[in-house]
Parts: sequence; structure tokens; C-alpha cells
Amino acid sequence: APAHAPDLTDPETARAWLRTEHANLDAAYTHAHSHHLDRHTIALSASMAAILFSDGPWTRALQIHQGAETAAHQNHPAAHAAALTDLGRVRCMAGDYPGAQDAQTRALGVFRQIGNRLGEASALTELGRVRATTGDYSGAQDALTPALEILQQIGDRSSEASVLNFYAGTIAALGDRLRAVTLYQQALAMNRELHKPDDEAISLEGIADHHLATGDLAQSLAYLNQALHIYRRLGMRPAIERVQAQLSDLDAH
Repeated sequence: APAHAPDLTDPETARAWLRTEHANLDAAYTHAHSHHLDRHTIALSASMAAILFSDGPWTRALQIHQGAETAAHQNHPAAHAAALTDLGRVRCMAGDYPGAQDAQTRALGVFRQIGNRLGEASALTELGRVRATTGDYSGAQDALTPALEILQQIGDRSSEASVLNFYAGTIAALGDRLRAVTLYQQALAMNRELHKPDDEAISLEGIADHHLATGDLAQSLAYLNQALHIYRRLGMRPAIERVQAQLSDLDAH
């Protein structure tokens, strides 16, 4: 590693570093993109994806991932598919669902063509996200089921734990809340074991939702407060606002 590389010992330290250096990373991306330095454009876009997903702004995220998709289109199929996946995710967040579906479908085709199974699982997961967001929960399940199967086959437990949260939410939306909470509890245990606090908080939110649906407000409050504590520690503002709104609704009851 170069002498100037930061000592990033855990995800929270990495997230803090990304926030501190966000303006510099963005400037580096702008320089690379405007000078047609495709390799750097692609790498910087990919490395900024996680912090853009959690913090925004979506308008800038769309520009960055679109730039990477264009840079990778001709000569970098794996990077092109990855950029399409990132682009599709931000389009979904911004409400462009047809655009999101198009990007994920194209990414899925490229990943399958080059035999990248992890990428295939990622594109299927994001395709499931678009479908769930638009209310097509059966379609979401059809995408998430093979995504989970691939992740289990290749032994990627970290990605599996993340997708399991999403799958549980889809199952809950389809009406099988008992199975859904079992899946959330399984995901919670995996995310704690793997030290993934952001996904741990999502599991906690899912379990809270189950308790709310069954009328156990006290348990729902307890799980939501645990999730809020994690989000505050991570500085994830949109998630903090979401959980605070849920807690306010519960307090009103």
C-alpha cells in the first residue's frame, strides 16, 4: 500500500474517512472523467458508491455512475455491468423505476455473459428492489430467490446476510409475516456475527415491523430504538430520519 493510504480498520472508520474526503474524491472523479481517464473514472465511481447511497445527493450520484457506465461501456465488461448496477440503484432511489429496471436488466445480461456469479446475484437483488418498490412483490421474490441461491453456492455470507433482509421484507409484504420475522432474525444473527452494523439495523427494523403488526408496541419500540442507535453511530441521516418518523408514529399511539 502507498505510504499515504489511510488506516481503515473497520467499516465505521472507512465511512468517516469517505465523508471527510468526499469533496476531494469528487474532484478527483471530475478530473478523471473530464480528461477521459476511464480506469480512474470507473474506480472512483465504484469506491464512492456506498457513501453516495447512504448520504446522497442522488443528482450527483446519477452523474457519477452514468459517467462510469459510459467510460466502461466499450472495453471493461465487468466494470460496465457493475456501473450499471450502481446506476440502476440510484435511479430507483430517485424514483426513475423504468430506468432502474433497464439498467439492472442490462447488468444482469452482461454478468451472465461473462460468468460473474456474484455480479449476477447483485443485479438480481437490485432488480428485486425495483420490483418491490413498485409493488411487484411476487416479481421481487422471483429475482431474490435465485440471488440468495447463488450467494449460498459461492459462499458469500456477507452478501447473503444483506439480501436476506431484503428477501424477508418481500416475504412480509406477501403476507407471510411469521416466516419473514424468522428470516429477519436469521439475518440479524449473521449481520452481528459478520460485524455489519448497517445491515444489523435493517434486520432490527424488520423485526420491529413484525411486532408492530402483531400489536406489541413495546417490543417494536425497543427494536426501533436499537436500530436508531446504530444509525446515529454510523451517521446515516436518511435512515435516522426514517426511524425517527416511525418512532413518532408509535409514540402517538
